[in-house]
Amino acid sequence: MALFGPSAQSPLGLHPGKAERCRVKMRDSAGVKGNVVYFDAAGAATETVDIVAFGGATNPLSNVILATATHDGSLEATIWLLGILDEDIADDGEGWCTYRGVTQALITGTPAAGSALKPMADSELGLIIDKARACAITLETGVDATLGWVIFDGINQFHGSSDVA
Repeated sequence: MALFGPSAQSPLGLHPGKAERCRVKMRDSAGVKGNVVYFDAAGAATETVDIVAFGGATNPLSNVILATATHDGSLEATIWLLGILDEDIADDGEGWCTYRGVTQALITGTPAAGSALKPMADSELGLIIDKARACAITLETGVDATLGWVIFDGINQFHGSSDVA
């Protein structure tokens, strides 16, 4: 399902559909509500020894790891599948993660409403200043180190980039 599509339109403008979520296992460290994570499609998490078929607790699309600035897909061939934690999850614990839709995410800095965001080193979303691909757009002015509402797409992202070099 597309983030915006005929079935998700309202008569008064864009209306993102219900957030798309899934159960995940947190690997390599604990995470808190609003952290940006990436799905460990390559099976790189140290606790993952045997990658099993889809649907299992160790399959590559159930394991998530905290995302950092190196996981933003900035002008690279590597594409990251990203999510936002919907709750605190202990290391090797299970919980809910939003991978597409309107959700709350931890924000770094004070981006204005409508700003394009990417994962930062502290697994929060921050302003794009290096031509990285946007995975979120703020719906309100951000407050540093707090949860803020964003439109998030961790699969397709928003394919735009900043003009700042």
